[in-house]
Amino acid sequence: MDESARTVSVERRRCPRYRCTATVEIFQSGNRWGWGSVNELCHGGCYIEIAQLLPVGTEAPLRLTMDELTLEVVARVASNHPLTGMGMEFLAVAVEQECILQAMLKRVGAPDVPYSAPSVPSDSTRRPQGDPHHSRSSAEDFGQSDCKN
Repeated sequence: MDESARTVSVERRRCPRYRCTATVEIFQSGNRWGWGSVNELCHGGCYIEIAQLLPVGTEAPLRLTMDELTLEVVARVASNHPLTGMGMEFLAVAVEQECILQAMLKRVGAPDVPYSAPSVPSDSTRRPQGDPHHSRSSAEDFGQSDCKN
């Protein structure tokens, strides 16, 4: 087989995924649009098992829950797999949520690494009053030992 005819698989992910068990609520226009199961998590995103899909490129606030940890992030649909699920890329992780993401990753066996999703100052993540997408956990709940400062 000639060299140019070979297909080379290129890894597009910025970070390795880790198997996990979590639930996720997906929001659109301030309301819960749907929910699903998260079976993979990494520093830059997650994979959601869900039958009804949002179009690729759609941005959505997510609320991921793993045991007592709750993470709120803004993500974009990166890939769709009909009747299976969708890959989500984290776009914005508020500063106070970074610790929670790190604690979740630590729980699923990810090594401590300096990379994280783009951060946004907590005041830029204000939500409209009455929005059900509100924080139930904070970095203080998990102590500084779970976070890299």
